[in-house]
Amino acid sequence: MEFTNLVEMVQVFANEYCEPASTILVYGNVDEIELIKHQFKFITSEVVSMDTSPGKNVDIVVSENYLPFESHSFDLIISFKNEHSEFKRVLKPNGKLLTTNLVIDALEMYSIGNQSFYVT
Repeated sequence: MEFTNLVEMVQVFANEYCEPASTILVYGNVDEIELIKHQFKFITSEVVSMDTSPGKNVDIVVSENYLPFESHSFDLIISFKNEHSEFKRVLKPNGKLLTTNLVIDALEMYSIGNQSFYVT
């Protein structure tokens, strides 16, 4: 699917994969984070934004090798950067990941301009 902006893409991802009262992790500081958080709050879900460096919209600053969350903490993870090494650990067993990393057996592929996102 081709999109014109991140918010539109995340809305489609949320409509397809987000259940009410989900916990969502957003990795990477993007200007649209407040709009993205609002989309999930509308369906009573909690969003945590994180990055490896501080930023205006970053809730938690993390290292490249460790996430300060219990295993299986998140229903959905959205990554606007390279995949973090701990995503598999903190994603719930039936959770979904939207990532910029190439995934051969992805459930779906979204694109914005020349950037591709994959759902696993």
